[in-house]
Amino acid sequence: MKITKQALKIAVTTTIFAGLTASIAQAELITYDLQWSGIQFENNATATGQVTLDTDLVPNPGFYNGEWANSGFSNFSITVVDAQSGNGTFSTANGDFSEVIWNVGENDGPGPGLGDPVDPIDLHTELMGQPGFSDFNVFSSTFGGDLAGPGAPDAPTGWAPFVLITGGIENITNGGPGSDGDLIELVSMRPVPAPSSIALLGLTALATTRRRR
Repeated sequence: MKITKQALKIAVTTTIFAGLTASIAQAELITYDLQWSGIQFENNATATGQVTLDTDLVPNPGFYNGEWANSGFSNFSITVVDAQSGNGTFSTANGDFSEVIWNVGENDGPGPGLGDPVDPIDLHTELMGQPGFSDFNVFSSTFGGDLAGPGAPDAPTGWAPFVLITGGIENITNGGPGSDGDLIELVSMRPVPAPSSIALLGLTALATTRRRR
């Protein structure tokens, strides 16, 4: 039986797609693009960043509050612009953050007295807005008040679920946001497309173009 070029293209594309689907299902590390905005708090501050999540370690559903080591999160970075204080780039690599919070549960849960567990969220699409996704946040100092690193005094730190305060821990000890700090809310936590996904899109577009010719 003779195989046409069209049938061969379809077979190759189907094979690539099947392999991509299998690799996604088995993925252990997912990197997310992060975006914060101060619009809700009537300020002009914004921030962008990234963080990598290990699906084998991060509870889904579940709650984590503690140090970065063994948390399942790594390579966190954030760049703050147009804030009253604390503009710049900060990261775990520089020792600017000591703790992370992750919460997938109802009513700020799960946990003792914090709500009932929910179904897992989809980690391979936009996380913000998914039912049960209750918090992702970082802290530039430990709860005991010890600074995490040399850049920590100016790094943003957690204020409320999904909300950071710019300028560091000083703005919290001084009573919260004011002349020295702005509140910014996490508005997007979206996975970075994997290289294999981009390659697949390119092959699909190429095949479509050739068919039209």
